[in-house]
Amino acid sequence: MRYIALFLFLSVCLSALSACSGLRTEYAVVHESDLERVGSAPDIHALQDSVGYQTMDLGRALLFSSLSGMGLGFYESRIFYGGRAFPNQKGPVWDWYRQDRSGDEWIKLGSSDKLARWVWLTGNANSRLAWVKYFAGNFVLAYLADFIVSNTVATIIRSYGKYGELRLGFEFSVPHF
Repeated sequence: MRYIALFLFLSVCLSALSACSGLRTEYAVVHESDLERVGSAPDIHALQDSVGYQTMDLGRALLFSSLSGMGLGFYESRIFYGGRAFPNQKGPVWDWYRQDRSGDEWIKLGSSDKLARWVWLTGNANSRLAWVKYFAGNFVLAYLADFIVSNTVATIIRSYGKYGELRLGFEFSVPHF
């Protein structure tokens, strides 16, 4: 019985994802190098199709998503674990990273959490644009890919920041029927 329920759940998820493949943004990201491929596209969807699924866009999207995940991982490690983050790392850079910044300071210039949050948010905006361009305007697949890549990198950094060594585990349990 549980395998039938799992099969039904997966088939509903796959059909919903395929139904979402028609959802597209109404803008196109076009770089100067794409102008020769574009030509005279009759509408926005033809323009998106002509510039989508390029390898350089995939590389750009992976780079910016990874950068966003690094910023998120360092920011959350700093917030969650504070002075205990990255226990095996020594030196002035790590002392600066672990430095306590209370919330009542007016100006927090040079703070590690400000820098990590800036990297996170800057990489996040650029990665979403790159994913949307790669998936030819399909924002559902773009957000899903960005979420998976950036949070995987952030999880690896948070795990290393908590234990000082890489400990990753994945557990998936299906409820018993």
